[in-house]
Amino acid sequence: MRRHCLLQALLSTVETCLNNRRNLSFVETAMQLFLTAAKEPKAAFVLAGSGVTQHLCIPLSTTYQSPQDLSGTVLSSLNGSEKSLDAPSWTGVYRMALDLEALLLGTLKHDFLSDALDFVGVHQDRMLQCLYAVRSNLLPACLLEVEKTSLFLFQLVHHSREWQFHLPQLHQAMKEAVCHLVHTCAALLSRPRLLDHMVQSNTKHPRSTPQRQTSVTRTLRHSSSSDDVDKPSQELLQVQARLLRILGNCLSMLRHLTPNLCEILLDQAMDVSEYPLMFALAFGSPTVDQDSPPSLGTLLACVNLGLRLLVKVEPSRVTSPVKSPGGAAPVQKPVVLYILENSLLLLMSQAARYLREPGIPVRDKQLMKRELSTELGTFLLSLQRYIKRGAPPSPGASTLPSPQQFQRGATPRMAFGSSQEHAFFQLVNTFMKRVLR
Repeated sequence: MRRHCLLQALLSTVETCLNNRRNLSFVETAMQLFLTAAKEPKAAFVLAGSGVTQHLCIPLSTTYQSPQDLSGTVLSSLNGSEKSLDAPSWTGVYRMALDLEALLLGTLKHDFLSDALDFVGVHQDRMLQCLYAVRSNLLPACLLEVEKTSLFLFQLVHHSREWQFHLPQLHQAMKEAVCHLVHTCAALLSRPRLLDHMVQSNTKHPRSTPQRQTSVTRTLRHSSSSDDVDKPSQELLQVQARLLRILGNCLSMLRHLTPNLCEILLDQAMDVSEYPLMFALAFGSPTVDQDSPPSLGTLLACVNLGLRLLVKVEPSRVTSPVKSPGGAAPVQKPVVLYILENSLLLLMSQAARYLREPGIPVRDKQLMKRELSTELGTFLLSLQRYIKRGAPPSPGASTLPSPQQFQRGATPRMAFGSSQEHAFFQLVNTFMKRVLR
């Protein structure tokens, strides 16, 4: 390919096709070739050196804008598409470009950072609209684009300081959008009945707007019930799985924007001003309303959600895991543990950051300690009961204690510290006793 300058010829042809919105099948096939080449480091280097971002970045804006939608306020591809996600589409090409940028950035690191910053700078409006669209749009095309966008931002946040130096306003805007996305995902996943109602509404009325919500939706939005749907549809299970992956990507991204837990606890000379607070000092349950800001209660909701799903994935040795209509488990345990551990680390780091903030009154800090100590204590007790019931071990974990060992009276400390998988929860227990005392 390098000897015959094939990449340069393909890139130039794809650029022309994008500008004229023609030859969709050819463009999609060429993008598949680029994605395959980007998986190999040498090929990725050649692809980046051929100017893939320069050829595709600006022409890609034609894939989601039309002369009738120059303002960008209506995401037609997000609100009205009922086509199969596997069918060729111009927005599908844009999603492939997000995959390509994330893959090249993950492979080439700093060598591709300038191109990635150019890409996010050009498509920032689309990305921000996409992240906020989850509040009212749960169609598969929308959620898939949100997932691709969050994966790209996760790769980009590994270079947070360079990103913040070159594009400070965009860095702040994306961080706020991701925090709100975590808030929205936690609110929806914690209320399965609301999620089911929104999925059905989006399926029947794909072009409905937030202003057209019925009284039933408004009631469900403020409901605190976490009761599961009796007979979840396949569409609901797919949306739940997609939202969980999006939530995991967002929590991973935010972990790079919060202080390292050990460093902020042990290094008293650390400059904490480098890490602005991301979540409000409040503990209410998250809602889908726009006036409900992300808070520490949002992270607590993610923790409780993770525990509830963990019990569903592995109820006990006696009962079998809940199956979806298709026969597969609706939620995978590694995804649940990933969300649970990331939300706990983010919660502890933000709590430690609040304790180091000089502008916070002592009374508010004491209130935060009491609230978090109570919530984390309840979480650890519930987790301990779950472990004592004899949950089957994780395939990736080291040797777990048998149910008989728990029945002989193992203490919570022994239970949490007896395996690599549960050692993390011993850290939470220590944080609660030493920092939140």
